[in-house]
Amino acid sequence: MIVLATAGAAHAAGGVTPFTSEHSARGVIYNMMLSAPIVNPQDGFGMACADLDGDDDLDLVLLGRADGLVGIFENNGNGTFGNRSATSGAPATPSGCGVSAFDYDRDGDLDVFIAQKNLPCRLLRNDGAMAFTDVAAAAGVAATLPATGCSVADFDGDGWLDLHVCTYSRRVAEPAVPQQRRRDLRRCRGGSRRGVGGPLVTNRCGAISTGIRGRTSA
Repeated sequence: MIVLATAGAAHAAGGVTPFTSEHSARGVIYNMMLSAPIVNPQDGFGMACADLDGDDDLDLVLLGRADGLVGIFENNGNGTFGNRSATSGAPATPSGCGVSAFDYDRDGDLDVFIAQKNLPCRLLRNDGAMAFTDVAAAAGVAATLPATGCSVADFDGDGWLDLHVCTYSRRVAEPAVPQQRRRDLRRCRGGSRRGVGGPLVTNRCGAISTGIRGRTSA
């Protein structure tokens, strides 16, 4: 991970603004890999800037280390970060391809969803003090998908934030799934989501159609 900062003097002089590497000085030390299971740089890894501890500054979540360690960096409020990765409780996530921070259970703090490529997705519930618990299985979102990214929005306008997981083409649960790039949309219902057996929704230029229907979690 490289943090770049602009040099203000050159900018003020009207010249080309250079960048300088600040990651070491700021405490953000996180070495990413280029090896299996993600061997192509276009697959990406992922990062999020979010106020995880509720102190009104942005913390960092980083993906991509060879050992799967999720990078959790707490903003100290003075331009530096504290490394909370080893004590965060986040399980190893070696093929993370997207991360979104959102309050899935509406308890007032931001939780973290991580999409993985061909490994179970993670939902890290924020327990406070930069500590997290993976509740993906209980919430119904521990799907194993050829994921490439994720996003969050209230897709159905019910006041609960939903998950949107973008995937490569591949059959996931039943042969009826179209062999094309899909978008896996899982609805949030009171802190619980429709899981692997839930509806697989395909979004084609704004036209939503259901490809798979199955059981829902409680």
